[in-house]
Amino acid sequence: MKKLAVLLVILAVALFGCSGSRASTAHAQTTSHTGSATQATSPAGTAPSTSVRSARTLAAMMQQGGTTRQTSSAAAIQPSQSETNWEAAVQTVLNYYGDINQREYKKAYDTWAGNGAASGQTFKQFKQGYANTVQVSVLIGPSSAQNTAPVKVPVRLISVVNRSNGASQGVQQYRGSYTVRHTAQGWRLSNASIARSNGKLPPTELSAPRRLVQSYYLEINRRHFARAYTFWEDLGKASKQTFARFEQGFATTEHDAVKVGKPRVQGAAGSFYANVPVVIVATNNNQTKQTFCGSYILRKSDVPPFGKFGWRIYSAKISQNCAGR
Repeated sequence: MKKLAVLLVILAVALFGCSGSRASTAHAQTTSHTGSATQATSPAGTAPSTSVRSARTLAAMMQQGGTTRQTSSAAAIQPSQSETNWEAAVQTVLNYYGDINQREYKKAYDTWAGNGAASGQTFKQFKQGYANTVQVSVLIGPSSAQNTAPVKVPVRLISVVNRSNGASQGVQQYRGSYTVRHTAQGWRLSNASIARSNGKLPPTELSAPRRLVQSYYLEINRRHFARAYTFWEDLGKASKQTFARFEQGFATTEHDAVKVGKPRVQGAAGSFYANVPVVIVATNNNQTKQTFCGSYILRKSDVPPFGKFGWRIYSAKISQNCAGR
């Protein structure tokens, strides 16, 4: 332990004195360690929500009324045969909100069982329920019953909505859960128990760059992988992995100890970006250890009221090549 502490200090000094330039695949694996629907009658989402890959493109992506419109280049991720029930159910909920944020209302409606019938609404009613919604941020909650069938997926939803006067935008919050079943058509939403709620905005764990990274690893160590996955931008897509692959990447990891350096924050075209240096010591199931270093790039909107979503992980540069840093 004493040798490990000394190594951490040396790595931290070297790391925080300079920035890494090597990109990883943003997830916890042995070679690279970096890693929400209301009932249709409740507001939730219209502006497409995909992680922006360069600050220069942000200005061109600003829509009228001060919302950040981003164009998705990736289709919805479909659960595969090899996924667990929990992984498939979480991905189904995230795909649902991805479609809502993209205004793909028919796809979202068909995510409900019975070609939308399980929503309890006609498609016209369903679409109208989202008429004033601009964008939805989703946080998946922890679940103690992941291997059950059907699967209940807890969610916290933060929605930016157009007010009735059309001159301003506000924020609404919801909490509850979706019930997801496997049907002949695949995984589908079969029920929802969602209600308006209150809570601090931005959420405490997303309120500051250093706190986000610390909270991210706290959730990973708690095995709350779905929650950690939604700390990434664009409903987890910024990790460049499906939720299943993200979770499976931690299969041999017992615990992560992370040293978080001082964030460097800059503004660019309607967003704040924070570079957060880290040193990570991963203890594997066989008690061997691996050390990773680099930085996370976080993003937060500077456009009211989208800043109330808080910070999200935008990208990561993490590797085991810590020598000379």
